[in-house]
Amino acid sequence: MRSYVVVYARGLKSDGSVCDEGRLRCDLGLEMAKAIPNSFIVLGAGIPEYAELNYVSSLAEAMAIYFANNGWPREKILINPKGYETVGETIAAYEAIKTSGKGPITVVSSWYHVFRIWLIWIFRFGIFVKVRNVKHKVDISTLVKSVIAVFYSSCIAIIWNDRVASRVRKRIIKKYVIE
Repeated sequence: MRSYVVVYARGLKSDGSVCDEGRLRCDLGLEMAKAIPNSFIVLGAGIPEYAELNYVSSLAEAMAIYFANNGWPREKILINPKGYETVGETIAAYEAIKTSGKGPITVVSSWYHVFRIWLIWIFRFGIFVKVRNVKHKVDISTLVKSVIAVFYSSCIAIIWNDRVASRVRKRIIKKYVIE
């Protein structure tokens, strides 16, 4: 049976490489995938609306390059770069897994992000996922944005739809390329 490790994107540096927090997520995802037999890494992050990037086609592609450069076989990376926020990224990952076959799912993100991801998997798809989080220091603004995003991205997206949640969230949380 296949197993899946869904790694959530964080952002890119100005040179198109994965940012430091994203690299921590990728490293943990790689460690998890190596520890689980017959596992596939799943990436669902598309092109964020702030991006004016010409060097990669999506955040998922930048992450796939990182995984491949760190020894993970490219054929064991599932990419469906349709999401540009947590809800959209989860839906894209779910679609990639659905077309690939059933199996247990482990999600990897930062500690302040995993509760929101866990809620989305349960309420949108009825799937209980294993959660693994990266522990690192976070500034207060990131923490406040995360609390706001939990409410808007999870609750509103579950009650209404992804477009409404995305529009509301864009007004509240400014997205930016991480230097």
